[in-house]
Amino acid sequence: MAYTPDNKVSSIVLDLDGTLYPESNEHLACDAWMQRIDLYLNKHIPDASSNQSFKRMMARCARERKISKLIVEACKAFGIKLKPFAEYIYDIKPDDAKLRRDIKLSKALSMASEDHALYLFTNSYTNWVEKALRSIGVSDIFPRRAITDFSDLCFNIKPSQESFRILLKRARCGKDDIVFLDNSISNVRAAAKFGICSRLVRNSGTNGRGQLYEILESYSYK
Repeated sequence: MAYTPDNKVSSIVLDLDGTLYPESNEHLACDAWMQRIDLYLNKHIPDASSNQSFKRMMARCARERKISKLIVEACKAFGIKLKPFAEYIYDIKPDDAKLRRDIKLSKALSMASEDHALYLFTNSYTNWVEKALRSIGVSDIFPRRAITDFSDLCFNIKPSQESFRILLKRARCGKDDIVFLDNSISNVRAAAKFGICSRLVRNSGTNGRGQLYEILESYSYK
């Protein structure tokens, strides 16, 4: 599909984990987050370790890398306050996820930003988002006002329809104004159901980011 200045799309919305950096790194981050969930629950909710249904949920969320979903469910199940719990879980070092500066990614995003407003839409929490963006060298492209994350969504995380309403309100965009890029098929389908143009980014493998670069470069009018 060719893109021209006449297209309605004026903004590009991207996921963070698994979209702006490879799935292999996302998995490393997930392992660190799961360890911190265990530590937090053992300290504050010792009985959580004996809750069989929650243990099964932990195993499923770890396998599917749905950390934010697990945080929300733990808060609901055990009455944990969301903010301090999420802040603790996501307070890991970028080195633990093997995040490195990516010059090619930064260039592709910079080119796309010349013709479109760029936004980040993620279930991760603020402290992790800021560290991750600095580590891969794109923090200047996504100031805080351009980020909708866990702290903005609270219990309404992706792929809930309410999460997309929050995104549009924060970005001050209409449904026809944006295109949403995500490596999660459930998130892409949810965005499409909400009425937002969405594209699946498959970035696994040695040359995983190739498709993301191509998509971003396709939105340049030059």
